[in-house]
Amino acid sequence: MSDGYVTRAPLIEAGFVPSTDLVEGTFAVARRLGWRRKVDPGLRPGASLTELRRIAKQFAFNAQLPRHDAMSRALEDLLAGNDAASGRLRLETETTNEGTVRWLHVSGRKDLRLQNVPVLHLDATMPVDLVRHYLPRLQIAADIEINAPHQRVTQVVGLPTGKGALLPDDPDPAKAVEATRRRQRFVATVRHLSRGRRTLVITYKRFEGDFTDIPGVETGHFGAVEGLDCWGDVEALFVIGAPRPKTQAVERMAADISGKPVRCAEMFARQSAIRLKGGGRHPISEYVYADAEGEAVRRAVTEAAVVQAIGRGRGVNRTASNPLEVYVILHDTALPMEVDEVAQFSDLEPDAIDKMIGRGLVPQMPTDAARLYRDLFPTREAAKKAYQRAGLSVERGSRLGTSPYREVPIMECPHARVRYQPQGKGQVPRIALVDPVKVPDARAVLEAALGPLALFEALPPAPRVWQLDMFVAVCGAEIPIAPGIASPDTVAAVAALARGRGQSQGEVAEDIGVSASHWSNWRKGRFGLSLAAASRLQAWVHTPRYRERAP
Repeated sequence: MSDGYVTRAPLIEAGFVPSTDLVEGTFAVARRLGWRRKVDPGLRPGASLTELRRIAKQFAFNAQLPRHDAMSRALEDLLAGNDAASGRLRLETETTNEGTVRWLHVSGRKDLRLQNVPVLHLDATMPVDLVRHYLPRLQIAADIEINAPHQRVTQVVGLPTGKGALLPDDPDPAKAVEATRRRQRFVATVRHLSRGRRTLVITYKRFEGDFTDIPGVETGHFGAVEGLDCWGDVEALFVIGAPRPKTQAVERMAADISGKPVRCAEMFARQSAIRLKGGGRHPISEYVYADAEGEAVRRAVTEAAVVQAIGRGRGVNRTASNPLEVYVILHDTALPMEVDEVAQFSDLEPDAIDKMIGRGLVPQMPTDAARLYRDLFPTREAAKKAYQRAGLSVERGSRLGTSPYREVPIMECPHARVRYQPQGKGQVPRIALVDPVKVPDARAVLEAALGPLALFEALPPAPRVWQLDMFVAVCGAEIPIAPGIASPDTVAAVAALARGRGQSQGEVAEDIGVSASHWSNWRKGRFGLSLAAASRLQAWVHTPRYRERAP
């Protein structure tokens, strides 16, 4: 018999007999006689270590009996069935320095002895097709979609996340450099989106260490987070990639479960779609196996790991006061759940403006930015276009932009204002925002890039004037405030009222007692407000006040 799955025909030709109602088959007899070899070793409590070792060595054959029985049972099932080969018996030839050895690999599964009793099976990630091998009469009584209104799941596509792309085993230096750059992009994006919040990153074991230096970030890896309940209060959760078993492992698992030979050819691309809440679908291309049993195993391993990772944030337990943002960065898998949004990775990762802000010195003029950050802006024109695209205003202390993930409240960061002017004809004074922690000597940094300065001074707090809040007297009483998701009209009215009072959005969030990220998501219609927060916002709206406002 050649290598591969053991086939039935050669066994019949060799004279092995299957079991029938009248005849005990060859391997049924082998099983019965095999268990007769079992001997009571006479092991008793209190035996010395020497005695234990002697007994273990003398009766070591007892440990082999279950394996012999599994082999005989698999052969018995093969002879008695109609399949041409068994998925639980494989012949392999191995050549070593000592010669050639032929192996019979025996595998199997533990059967559930529950066929004749009622069973209630509850499983958050149950692969129905695989479970039916154990419970053939399984019927789905309810397929429940859990409602988690205060958890927002965004699936991020557009960048490969497989182990081969991030952690290649190929010794090619060019591939290693590309993988390093790709990992750095993920780290920069997590740093940018987490912004100091308590954040959990779940990814591959060899990759999680890359995130440990980000403030507020905790990490875990696939296969080691299932069942853990210590991250129920994180504000953001990133799931990067997904485990993908190798083809040989898929074949063996599928054969062990089904008992039939499984041969998975190369994976091929198939069109699929990510399901969106509200009924929409986002098309993607998935790589799958043509073999149904193998694909069921692959999908079960991949999907269960991602769903389990998402569940670590305990989104179902969240309220309006502690919502959860989940980013599943996975470009080629449609999850068995609906997501709130699909985003391109390029819309999330920090651009040149984000990186400049993160370094702690933001000049008013793009020409100065090009000289300060040559790695971010190769030319003055590139800096100018970046400022325009971002809607960056150093004077206003904010940036706009077309992507909701680009909102960076610069003035909520610890930036001070300085005025400076390079020496030379035609130079004019301009302003820069400086983070004194990251840039303790802003003048030295500016002069290193721009040359000697004719002027450098720290600006005092801007003079402020008093402004009567007339908007609330006219419109405040007509703004409808209620718990939950707000209407666009309500959000627009509150924003206009804040502008009329000279308040930033961060100040409004502080006034009503919610985090800046929660307030930002409320304004975008992603999260709602609790009853208490809505009451505080209503009080804020209906309380006319004088407020300082910069001229």
